Amino acid sequence: MQLEDNITNTAERKTLRDFTRLVLAFFGCLVVLSFYQYIRLYASGVLDGFLDKSLFLLLLHHTGFTALLSLFLTFLFNFLEGKKARLGFKVVAWLLLILLVVETLLIEYYIQNYEILGIRIFSLSISNSTLGITFLISLIALIGMGSLFYLFYRVTAQFYNLMSSMYPFTIVLFSLFLATLTSDKKPINENKTQHLISKVTDDLFDFNKYEGNAEFPLLKPYEQNDVLGGYFKLNKEKPNLVFLIVEGLGSDFVGDHSVYKGFTPFIDSLTTKSLYWNNYLSNTGESFAAVPSILGSLPFGKNGFTHIEKSPNRHTLLSILKNNGYVTSFNYGGNSALNYLDKFMNEERVDLILDKKGFGDRYQMQDDDDAGISLGYPDNDLFRN
Repeated sequence: MQLEDNITNTAERKTLRDFTRLVLAFFGCLVVLSFYQYIRLYASGVLDGFLDKSLFLLLLHHTGFTALLSLFLTFLFNFLEGKKARLGFKVVAWLLLILLVVETLLIEYYIQNYEILGIRIFSLSISNSTLGITFLISLIALIGMGSLFYLFYRVTAQFYNLMSSMYPFTIVLFSLFLATLTSDKKPINENKTQHLISKVTDDLFDFNKYEGNAEFPLLKPYEQNDVLGGYFKLNKEKPNLVFLIVEGLGSDFVGDHSVYKGFTPFIDSLTTKSLYWNNYLSNTGESFAAVPSILGSLPFGKNGFTHIEKSPNRHTLLSILKNNGYVTSFNYGGNSALNYLDKFMNEERVDLILDKKGFGDRYQMQDDDDAGISLGYPDNDLFRN
């Protein structure tokens, strides 16, 4: 009787072939999500096309993530199947389904905000209305991914003979993962779940965090002191003011102590007869947040000042100049709608907003980057326009 039970239990036990079918079904769902992301971005005007190199890189990174994930789950699958028949199969299937739902939600967030979530996911504020929408999207993702996952699992029944033993299978998985390490990763072509796990892991093992008790350790009382007034000569006529914001132009290129001397000779000459700060620190790592920071000393906040739904009252150079009779304009070679720069300018009552929609055939957009996206028109064409 005991021998018959053992034979029955062995017959019900899932094998590596069944695990391979789960992995192939999981990867098939990721391929569908890849096309979903690019079609959505293309439909919203962010991408000029979706069948490009960037899509291929995304599929490659999905392959690497699937390979690495499968490498670990293989051992879990075999261990649990050794304990109880079908237990490893059920646990791995649910884990893969949960990861698909998470990837769907992260892709949806990226499409809505053009931002890939990392450790900042724990600081996101969720209102009652947002919670309801998130729950609905999660439910739709669970049903949709569950159905698709099951469909691909049924379809892959004819492919499960591809790998028949444990050790060759793990070698193949590890090789696929190594192939993705040298590929160029950008937010648009990364596996969003892998990025999130990587950033959370880095944060957990970051031992250089501030551990003090002071809520605002750098906060000091404001002392009014006119330190710049003496440098300006005020005439009867108002001067024309032009602010040039150049992304990435740091101390490596400007000044006597620059690494690349002579790279910006005209700016170098200005430093000898102008107000020049040779020690400075950016309060944002995002290029779109530089405009509110420079023109209004506005903080980045959680997602960037331009992402605030209800903008607070403030004084910026734009609004101050506008209130003093100036005609203001904002000239930008990229898409001002991204990260709500156009919204910020409209709130400042800027008279003219020129972005890449205002360029004609006489101007040439810069080449696409590795993600297949052009950032807009280069400086030369911007100045000509």
